Amino acid sequence: MGEDDPIETYLKALRRHLRAHPLLARRVLEEVADHLADGVAAAQEAGASLDEAKRAAVTRFGPVSELAGDLSRHAKLRAASLVGASGSLGSGLMIALIVGFVLPAENADQIPFWTTVAIGFLAYGTLTWLYLSRGFHSLMRLVLMVGSVAGVIVGVAAIGHSLYLARLTGDWEAYVTMFGLALVVHAVALLAYLRRFRSDLAGALE
Repeated sequence: MGEDDPIETYLKALRRHLRAHPLLARRVLEEVADHLADGVAAAQEAGASLDEAKRAAVTRFGPVSELAGDLSRHAKLRAASLVGASGSLGSGLMIALIVGFVLPAENADQIPFWTTVAIGFLAYGTLTWLYLSRGFHSLMRLVLMVGSVAGVIVGVAAIGHSLYLARLTGDWEAYVTMFGLALVVHAVALLAYLRRFRSDLAGALE
């Protein structure tokens, strides 16, 4: 393609805007190029010349700065969600260790409760990683959205309860606050992502 080719110019500009996200840029440029090629083919079928079709495809995609902004937000929210999911997995593993090695000797009656909590953390973190890494149908997205709303509620309640007890008794259960905070961070980041994007970048490219 020539130097003034509209599509080549658009892709070069997009690459410059995404230089802070090289891994994202590599994937996105291929996807955008495919979308533009489809747009060119559709315009040519409608009777446009090749040059007209290319310009029309670029125009339909919108300003590079707006697309790059959406893609940058996608990258940041996805990264935040993965960090949150990692925190949930870490919390789940830590709770599982407590259940396996601490509670049997000290508070055996709490084993069922904390086992359930550990399973919840591990499941939530694993589902988030699977969804963001592989992409699944809308049912998993719905499950994660409902789980995230519940996660915010439970996490805030856990933090509030632990702080209330600390003020009331002077005994601060810091681990409950930490687990609650990890859950809230994960849930808020993932909710923000799910409300704006689908895992395959389609939301940013539409």
